[in-house]
Amino acid sequence: MKRALLPVLFLALCTVGLAQSRFTERLTPEERSRAGLDHLTPEQLAALDALVKHDQDSGVQIVRENIRKELREEVKAEVKAEVKQQAKAEAKQEAEDQRAAETRVLSRI
Repeated sequence: MKRALLPVLFLALCTVGLAQSRFTERLTPEERSRAGLDHLTPEQLAALDALVKHDQDSGVQIVRENIRKELREEVKAEVKAEVKQQAKAEAKQEAEDQRAAETRVLSRI
């Protein structure tokens, strides 16, 4: 279960980092020029930033859903193993109790 928490932490840190600035602001002047962004109006840049944010949010949502699914599967497996171990322990105890009862009965004969 601890392994699944690492992607959650990574995702949280990345999300915080991305939320601090807009996509177009994180680009270097060379990248902006190569992409032709220096020819866009502020409204067009805002629209592009909104699209990138929506795409990032969608990706974050997919990652969250995958992490939830992995966590559920891990917890299920852990519970299943614990139940199996507990059933084994109970069966062992029942066998010991049965032997003890048989020993008591035989010692009276």
